[in-house]
Amino acid sequence: MCGYFPGKRLGWLEDTPAGVVKDWCGLSTRFERLPSARTLTTLPFSSVTAKTLAISLSDDPFGTVAAIQRLLGYVSASPRTHLRIAPQEIGAKAIGHLAFFHSRFQSTLWPIALQWLRHGELAEGMPGQLAPTGISDCQAIASALESAASRSIP
Repeated sequence: MCGYFPGKRLGWLEDTPAGVVKDWCGLSTRFERLPSARTLTTLPFSSVTAKTLAISLSDDPFGTVAAIQRLLGYVSASPRTHLRIAPQEIGAKAIGHLAFFHSRFQSTLWPIALQWLRHGELAEGMPGQLAPTGISDCQAIASALESAASRSIP
């Protein structure tokens, strides 16, 4: 009716575009099957070459490692980094799917993204663990292990 979901007026989240709300109402756990994917999958993500950072949260039921790997697969020409953070690593009980953008994480989570945007790298001592960014990482790890194993066998 308004072109958006009036979340702020209802005291739930922020005002949200109608297409996003339609996606949330979908029954699929795969982005590729959601209504918005019909448009987004036609965009030239594979031509993006900028360094890309994906931050996922261990208590986010939607931002699983597999989901982030699929997402990063769209920017296949880009150097990709996946940082996975557990709430306990920043002294929080929970973060969840949308709370990264809540002001209570302004001093703990936001500086990670700001550092990346300013310098294209993660700061020393940041919370979280680097996670695989996709199948190529898994193949690289397997190859390195096989190579190390072959050198250690007399």
